[in-house]
Amino acid sequence: MKAINNLTAIICLVFLSSNYLSADISPLISNKLTDVKPPRFKNQLKPVYPKEARIAQKEGKVVLQVTIDISGIPKDIVALTNIGFGLEDASIESLKQSTFYPAEKNGKPVELRVNVPYEYKFESSNKMVLIPAGEFQMGSDSGESDEEPVHPVYLNAFYIDKYEVTNAQYKKFVDANPKWQKDKMPLIFHDGYYISRLGW
Repeated sequence: MKAINNLTAIICLVFLSSNYLSADISPLISNKLTDVKPPRFKNQLKPVYPKEARIAQKEGKVVLQVTIDISGIPKDIVALTNIGFGLEDASIESLKQSTFYPAEKNGKPVELRVNVPYEYKFESSNKMVLIPAGEFQMGSDSGESDEEPVHPVYLNAFYIDKYEVTNAQYKKFVDANPKWQKDKMPLIFHDGYYISRLGW
């Protein structure tokens, strides 16, 4: 059972330390009025890829319609798409917290309604592989008491590194996440000597 706990901790570590998803925002769609300079992002907040969409491996383009007022504040936001999985909500929340240089007509700011697309897609990487969702038999009928009985366990899909994590990569992770540093990580995840064996 301890070996399975260690494996789970390693999988979680790889999962948490890998930024394998992105939600890139495309440029603002220009309006059809040729004499109006469309608004531009001034402070663009990147949306958070919703957990339910990551688990379902959901990609897609969300299009929001919004009015940018003369102060560059977005208002009256509506979604023109219905992808679901929290993607529209994440896009709306991001847009609400973004600011703009307003549209201009003859050099003066004007209010304008425009479409803003948000593209959600998985980053392609040859360093990670997708482990598909599925069920496996876990435990043992003849092992330690905490391993019994053999029972089915379902795991959602996840990505994992193709190659072992190097000491340098793990040190970078530990430096960025103090709770995993020596004497701070809960003992249920290690034997107390995991840092000393790395030679730091």
